[in-house]
Amino acid sequence: MSQEDISAIITKVKEILKVALEDLAKLEESWRNLPTEAKLDLAKIEALPWTAYRSGKGEWLLHEKYDVAKPFREALEKAPNKSLDLGAFHFKLGGDRRQFISRFPISEK
Repeated sequence: MSQEDISAIITKVKEILKVALEDLAKLEESWRNLPTEAKLDLAKIEALPWTAYRSGKGEWLLHEKYDVAKPFREALEKAPNKSLDLGAFHFKLGGDRRQFISRFPISEK
Protein backbone atom coordinates (compact mmCIF):
# COMPACT_ATOMS: atom_id res chain seq x y z
CA MET A 1 0.00 0.00 0.00
CA SER A 2 1.40 3.37 -0.97
CA GLN A 3 1.76 6.47 1.16
CA GLU A 4 -1.07 8.09 -0.85
CA ASP A 5 -3.40 5.13 -0.16
CA ILE A 6 -2.74 5.29 3.56
CA SER A 7 -3.22 9.06 3.57
CA ALA A 8 -6.54 8.69 1.72
CA ILE A 9 -7.74 6.06 4.23
CA ILE A 10 -6.79 8.29 7.16
CA THR A 11 -8.61 11.26 5.60
CA LYS A 12 -11.73 9.15 5.05
CA VAL A 13 -11.68 7.86 8.63
CA LYS A 14 -11.34 11.44 9.91
CA GLU A 15 -14.37 12.47 7.82
CA ILE A 16 -16.43 9.55 9.16
CA LEU A 17 -15.43 10.36 12.76
CA LYS A 18 -16.26 14.04 12.28
CA VAL A 19 -19.77 13.20 11.06
CA ALA A 20 -20.23 10.70 13.91
CA LEU A 21 -19.17 13.31 16.49
CA GLU A 22 -21.57 15.86 14.99
CA ASP A 23 -24.40 13.31 15.17
CA LEU A 24 -23.47 12.48 18.77
CA ALA A 25 -23.52 16.18 19.71
CA LYS A 26 -27.02 16.51 18.21
CA LEU A 27 -28.19 13.45 20.15
CA GLU A 28 -26.72 14.83 23.37
CA GLU A 29 -28.47 18.17 22.81
CA SER A 30 -31.78 16.41 22.18
CA TRP A 31 -31.36 14.46 25.42
CA ARG A 32 -30.66 17.67 27.36
CA ASN A 33 -33.80 19.27 25.93
CA LEU A 34 -36.11 16.36 26.73
CA PRO A 35 -38.69 17.15 29.40
CA THR A 36 -37.60 15.78 32.77
CA GLU A 37 -40.52 13.37 32.93
CA ALA A 38 -39.36 11.70 29.70
CA LYS A 39 -36.12 10.71 31.43
CA LEU A 40 -37.83 9.00 34.37
CA ASP A 41 -37.73 5.25 34.87
CA LEU A 42 -41.42 4.41 35.22
CA ALA A 43 -40.66 0.82 36.28
CA LYS A 44 -38.68 2.07 39.30
CA ILE A 45 -41.47 4.50 40.21
CA GLU A 46 -44.11 1.79 40.00
CA ALA A 47 -41.92 -0.56 42.11
CA LEU A 48 -41.91 1.84 45.07
CA PRO A 49 -43.94 0.73 48.12
CA TRP A 50 -47.13 2.72 47.49
CA THR A 51 -49.70 2.79 50.31
CA ALA A 52 -53.38 2.60 49.38
CA TYR A 53 -55.71 5.33 50.64
CA ARG A 54 -58.46 4.10 52.98
CA SER A 55 -61.02 5.14 50.36
CA GLY A 56 -59.50 2.57 48.03
CA LYS A 57 -58.96 5.21 45.36
CA GLY A 58 -55.34 6.02 44.78
CA GLU A 59 -52.11 5.54 46.69
CA TRP A 60 -49.49 7.68 48.38
CA LEU A 61 -45.79 7.60 49.13
CA LEU A 62 -43.53 9.57 51.48
CA HIS A 63 -40.92 10.22 48.78
CA GLU A 64 -38.24 11.49 51.18
CA LYS A 65 -37.57 7.90 52.25
CA TYR A 66 -36.55 6.71 48.77
CA ASP A 67 -33.61 7.95 46.69
CA VAL A 68 -35.25 6.49 43.58
CA ALA A 69 -38.13 8.98 44.05
CA LYS A 70 -35.89 12.08 44.08
CA PRO A 71 -35.77 12.70 40.29
CA PHE A 72 -39.50 12.03 40.13
CA ARG A 73 -40.19 14.59 42.85
CA GLU A 74 -38.04 17.13 40.98
CA ALA A 75 -40.02 16.50 37.80
CA LEU A 76 -43.28 17.01 39.70
CA GLU A 77 -41.98 20.27 41.20
CA LYS A 78 -41.35 21.62 37.69
CA ALA A 79 -44.61 20.34 36.21
CA PRO A 80 -47.72 22.51 35.86
CA ASN A 81 -49.91 22.15 38.98
CA LYS A 82 -47.17 19.93 40.45
CA SER A 83 -48.73 16.95 38.67
CA LEU A 84 -47.98 14.59 35.76
CA ASP A 85 -49.71 11.80 33.88
CA LEU A 86 -47.29 8.91 33.38
CA GLY A 87 -48.20 5.41 32.38
CA ALA A 88 -51.59 4.49 33.81
CA PHE A 89 -51.47 7.03 36.66
CA HIS A 90 -51.94 10.70 37.45
CA PHE A 91 -49.24 11.72 39.99
CA LYS A 92 -49.16 14.85 42.14
CA LEU A 93 -47.23 16.33 45.04
CA GLY A 94 -49.03 16.87 48.32
CA GLY A 95 -48.53 17.71 51.97
CA ASP A 96 -47.55 20.97 53.67
CA ARG A 97 -43.93 20.46 52.59
CA ARG A 98 -44.82 18.57 49.43
CA GLN A 99 -43.40 15.49 51.11
CA PHE A 100 -45.94 13.11 49.58
CA ILE A 101 -46.51 11.86 46.08
CA SER A 102 -50.03 10.66 45.35
CA ARG A 103 -51.08 8.58 42.40
CA PHE A 104 -54.49 7.80 41.00
CA PRO A 105 -55.44 5.64 38.04
CA ILE A 106 -56.00 7.95 35.09
CA SER A 107 -59.44 6.48 34.46
CA GLU A 108 -60.47 7.51 38.00
CA LYS A 109 -59.11 11.06 38.01
